[in-house]
Amino acid sequence: MEYRLCLLFISCSAMMMSISEGALQKVCPGKPADIVFAIDESSSIWPVHFLTLRKFIANLTDSFDIGPDQTRIAAITYSDTVTHRFSLDDYKTNEDVRRAISRIDQKTGGTRTDLALKHIRHKIFSESKEGVPQIVVLITDGDSWYPEKTIHQAKLLKNRNVTIFTVAISKKIKWEEVEMVSSQPTESHIFSVDSFNDLGVTLVERLVLSTCKVQGNPVGECNINFKSDVVFVLGSASQNPGGALKAVGMIEEIIADKNTFVGDASLRFGMVPRQCSLDLGFHLNSYDNKNDIIDHLRRRKQLSTTADHINYLVTDSFEYRNGDRPEVRNLAVLIMDRESDDMAETLAAADLAKEAGIEIIVVAVGKQVNDNEISMLASQPISDYKITLSDYTEVADFKHKVYSLICP
Repeated sequence: MEYRLCLLFISCSAMMMSISEGALQKVCPGKPADIVFAIDESSSIWPVHFLTLRKFIANLTDSFDIGPDQTRIAAITYSDTVTHRFSLDDYKTNEDVRRAISRIDQKTGGTRTDLALKHIRHKIFSESKEGVPQIVVLITDGDSWYPEKTIHQAKLLKNRNVTIFTVAISKKIKWEEVEMVSSQPTESHIFSVDSFNDLGVTLVERLVLSTCKVQGNPVGECNINFKSDVVFVLGSASQNPGGALKAVGMIEEIIADKNTFVGDASLRFGMVPRQCSLDLGFHLNSYDNKNDIIDHLRRRKQLSTTADHINYLVTDSFEYRNGDRPEVRNLAVLIMDRESDDMAETLAAADLAKEAGIEIIVVAVGKQVNDNEISMLASQPISDYKITLSDYTEVADFKHKVYSLICP
C-alpha cells in the first residue's frame, strides 16, 4: 500500500512526458481506491462548459485501473438537490465508466454543496473496505449556498478518513470555504484554475498523482496517532443496577484493550455522569491514561433519565472547557437494555445532539429494548451506528463493532 517517493516521482514523470488528452496512461497500477466525483451542475455553468467538465472527468478516470478489486468510481451531480449518477459497484471497466460519464446531463439550479457531501457520507461511503482509500473529488465553479453546513459536512467526511480534493474553477471563489472543505495540506488537495478552458492534461496529471499518494486506514484498528473524542452514556441500562455494572464492564474492556491509546495525540474518553457530581461521570480532559480511567469506572451509583444523559453530551461533555477538541470527531456510545421512560423526550435530545455534530452509536442489549426507538436514536447509516447484542456476555463483538466506528 505504500509508495517510495523517489520511485513514484521518476516513474510517473516518465509516463507523463508523452501523455496526450484522451490517451492517458495508468499511473496507480495495482493500487485500489474508491473515488467519488461530486460535480457542480448549477446554473452558473454554461452547457458548453459542462461538456468540457464531463470530458475532464472522463480523462481523469482513464488514468486508473478500474475494476472490482482495483479503483472503483462513483459520480453524483449537485445543484438545488443531489442526483446520484452511479455507484462504486455499477461499472467495472474504464470503458463502461467513460460511457456512464458521457450520459450525465445538466439539471442546473443552486449550489447545495452541503447536500452533496452529506449524500456521499450516507449513500456511498456508508461502508469501508479495509485498507482502501476513500477519496472525494469535489468540482465547483463557485461558493456554496450554505458555507457553514458545507464545512460541517466536509468535517464529518474527513473524520471518517475520507480525503477531499477540490477543483475550483473561478477567480472569485471564497478561498476560506475551499480551504476548510479540502483535506490537509491544502497545497496538495486544492487545484485552482481560472476557467473551464484550463481543465486540460496538466491538471489531470497533477490531480491523479495526488490521489495516488492517499493511504487507506485499516478498518477497526486504532493506532497511537488516531484522534477521536469518545463519550460513553449509560441509557436505560442505568435503571437496572445489574445491567449498569455489566455495561461499565464492557466499557472497561474497550479502555483496557492493547489497541487503545489514551492521550492528547490519540483517543480521549469521557462519561456522562449519573446524578450530578455524585457518580462516575468524567470529562474528556479528566484523565490522560487508561489506568486512571479504569479506576474511576469502578465507582458506581444510581442514574437519571436517558434524555438527561444525552442532553449532557451537548451542554457539558463535548464542550471545549471540558476537553473537547474542535478538530476531531465527537462520538457518543449509548448503551441501553430497555426502552427509555419517555421516548419522545429521549428522541428530541438525540436530535439536538446529532445537530450539534455528535455521532451516536447505540448499543442495544437484550430483548427489552424498543427497536424503533433504537433505530431513531442512532446516527446514519443505521446499519453502522446501531449495534445489537443478545446479552452483556458478547463483549468481543461489542469491542469489534465499536472500534470499527471509533477508528473507521
